Amino acid sequence: MRRPRVLKERTSQSPSLTQLKRMYMRSQHVIIGVVSLVLSACARLVPPDSIVALEGPQQVNVNVGATQPLKLVATRGDGRTVKLPARTIRYASSDTSVARVTADGRVEGRRLGRTSISASVSTPVGLVSIEPIPVAVGAMMVAHK
Repeated sequence: MRRPRVLKERTSQSPSLTQLKRMYMRSQHVIIGVVSLVLSACARLVPPDSIVALEGPQQVNVNVGATQPLKLVATRGDGRTVKLPARTIRYASSDTSVARVTADGRVEGRRLGRTSISASVSTPVGLVSIEPIPVAVGAMMVAHK
């Protein structure tokens, strides 16, 4: 007994495998093109000499009544790092009774305890901030013999 032959009908509504591959490749090219346009537009939004990041120490340790310089480094849009004048940076302490930052960028220990210092710089592109820096304020003990 012979099996009947089944004919597959192709309709104009169902694309062939070759057509599907072409459509897939076109969509990949469109996606890549759109991503490239977005990235190039973003690159133009950040001028190369604009500050894009701030970096500082992992922690600051200072004694009561003493000061410790807070050294921050700024990164520009072109990847270069620069030192900013302390007066261009805005500082804040989460507890000014423990430590505060002077106008020239020095952390001043006021009493025993822990706090954190934040810093930010205003740029034409927007505000650039640093993660809060933990500050530990201690006391130096001098033993007399």
